[in-house]
Amino acid sequence: MSYNMNRQSIEVSQRMFSDDLEKGIRSAYGISFDILEASQAERDTLIMRYINDNFHLKKNKKRLTIRYLGSEFEEEALWAYFEIPASDTENLSLRNTLLFNEFDDQQNLVHIDRQKDLRSYIFRRSDKEQVIFR
Repeated sequence: MSYNMNRQSIEVSQRMFSDDLEKGIRSAYGISFDILEASQAERDTLIMRYINDNFHLKKNKKRLTIRYLGSEFEEEALWAYFEIPASDTENLSLRNTLLFNEFDDQQNLVHIDRQKDLRSYIFRRSDKEQVIFR
């Protein structure tokens, strides 16, 4: 994640293994889904829904809106790109539960760059939501 001051938005690049994401979408929505066979439109709709359900950025405890930009494959992984409009980065918290329902030991590593202030956070079942900037 990085804060783009000119665009006043937080830009996110989320990497997930394609088969894990496919499994997460299948179980979350009770559907038959093949990430490689799905059309780009179907894939993007489901990825956007899954991200919206499991990745919540809040400012002053109010959830911010995610704008999904698209995705691309890289070997066994899928990169999803989205941005979140934000006038600044004060009082932000993040709840990240991506793939938590699929893997008991799931850990999500998030790197954040706010104008050269680099931070990393690990999200686990026991630590799903964290304050990232005060």
